[in-house]
Amino acid sequence: MYVSPSEGEVEEVFHTLTQQDHYPDREIHVYAGDFNTHVAEELEHHITLQERLTISHRVGDYQIASPPDEAAITSTRISSPQRDCLLLRMLDTTSLLILNGRFEAVDNPIPYTLQHQGEATINDYNCIAEKHLSKVKT
Repeated sequence: MYVSPSEGEVEEVFHTLTQQDHYPDREIHVYAGDFNTHVAEELEHHITLQERLTISHRVGDYQIASPPDEAAITSTRISSPQRDCLLLRMLDTTSLLILNGRFEAVDNPIPYTLQHQGEATINDYNCIAEKHLSKVKT
């Protein structure tokens, strides 16, 4: 499923994705999209300390992530930190993991999806259910 929410639809899209996570275990779904978020190396909060031993570390953007902005969304223009928070909240609610930066070889650069004036960031994310992570091949 490819996701690219428009201005004014961001919160609704994340809410819909959270509510639609009811697939049979045998069906693997990858959520890919231009979420216009920037979570750097922020870990998905649903990963337990024990799971961190078996789930590969994710290398994210080399920039510092914006601190999640929990402020109420009261306008159609959602800030970048609010989008970051919505993505992380959706991942935690659905037990999805970000695939970007987990499987790249050490000598290969992270596939940044936005490069502008010397900055590089990942705006497009690929996510999969934690229970299906073992099926991902590099």
